[in-house]
Amino acid sequence: MLRIYICEDNHEIRNFISETVSNHILMQGYDMRVVLATDKPSEVLVDMVTHSDQCLYFLDVDLGEGERNGFALAKEIRTIDARGFIVFVTTHGELAFETFKHRVEAMDYIVKDDVGIMQSRITACIDSVQMRISHTQSREPKFFTTKIFDEIVNVDLDTVVYFETSVKKHRIILTALDDSFEFFGSLSDIAASLPENFIRVHRSYLINKHMIKSIYYSENRIVFKDGSECSISRSAKKILKEAI
Repeated sequence: MLRIYICEDNHEIRNFISETVSNHILMQGYDMRVVLATDKPSEVLVDMVTHSDQCLYFLDVDLGEGERNGFALAKEIRTIDARGFIVFVTTHGELAFETFKHRVEAMDYIVKDDVGIMQSRITACIDSVQMRISHTQSREPKFFTTKIFDEIVNVDLDTVVYFETSVKKHRIILTALDDSFEFFGSLSDIAASLPENFIRVHRSYLINKHMIKSIYYSENRIVFKDGSECSISRSAKKILKEAI
């Protein structure tokens, strides 16, 4: 799911953006949701660090919160979320070129001068994000490839249940529906190469959320479709709840 944040200090405009976004998502059937609409940049920064989903941010340039304007907020967001989509919404059309100076890679700069144009530009941004996500997903790897001695092994990602650190140093155990084997590697490197349905739920486990059968949060454990189990760390519970 794509999470959408709106940070705008004008109550009416904030509601307009939120309604425009929510209505368009509903009509198009996109896997997106407005998770926060606020006038406080700090609330955006606090919430965004609690998940691993991709995000879209609609930011007012003139937020009226001291020195933290929309540009400053965007720079802080970029230090945490390098792949998020940022859209500026403002009454200051003359500041459009400022976006290049701040190097936050904004995808659009929408001026609050005409409601119809604003609505059209906002929905166009959402459609563009959806197209980029679909294109990225179509290029995601369908197989996990590794080497065991002199043999190259390809495993269908749809059959992978989880990756687990071995008791042997620098080795990983891959558990799939019809296979299990050990190889050299690290969970961090593997996680960086896999689609977003693979979630790090513990320092020792990287799981395929599509393989989950049951989650017992009070017992800190997950049961998978093949009957196997793994542990959940306390810090990963919130990430897991939002990802499922």
